[in-house]
Amino acid sequence: MKLINLNIEAISRPPVYFSPGVNHVNLKQSYLHGTSDTVALYLDAESNYNKILDNEIEVNTAQQLMALDGSAHNKIENNYFILNDNGGIYLYRNCGEGGTVHHQKPSFNQIKANYFSYNNISDNNSNNPAIYISANNGQQSYCTDDDEALNEATTYANIMVPSFRPDAKAETIDFECLIATNSEGYYKYLTCPRAGSHFVNKD
Repeated sequence: MKLINLNIEAISRPPVYFSPGVNHVNLKQSYLHGTSDTVALYLDAESNYNKILDNEIEVNTAQQLMALDGSAHNKIENNYFILNDNGGIYLYRNCGEGGTVHHQKPSFNQIKANYFSYNNISDNNSNNPAIYISANNGQQSYCTDDDEALNEATTYANIMVPSFRPDAKAETIDFECLIATNSEGYYKYLTCPRAGSHFVNKD
């Protein structure tokens, strides 16, 4: 299915929601705006092989702009995300939500060549990231039914930044692993500094 050149205004509910098992849907060259009491785009459990391409997403959300909840093998490319305080694209798996085991992991998603604008961040922003991998860590007793864990077996994402702004300069930062015996409980994160740092134009 192809959803192309749409203008969708959200009025309290998410403007785009892919139900569990939805696959091979293309959302392309569309404009999402308005206000949502949750997210702007939600890809639910066991959905896969969908494409979110060349869209502009400017929805005032109560949560992150886009959620991949146990959704895999999707392509999210060349989109323009206008963020608020709640963050951008979150990849996770809601363990046992609604008493339903989520079997699929949010794996093998390609997040490539997207632009994230922080124009709508307030002065007292919560510092939520543009891309957050394995964001939900459920506290319910049944979470182990989904084998939800923050590790490479659970979540794999191909995050690519093909180019920087012309006036931006990248810096390589070395770090070392302090775990000497085994890597259990040790995770790898990739973050970018806040505005005003050497990665961001100060003007």
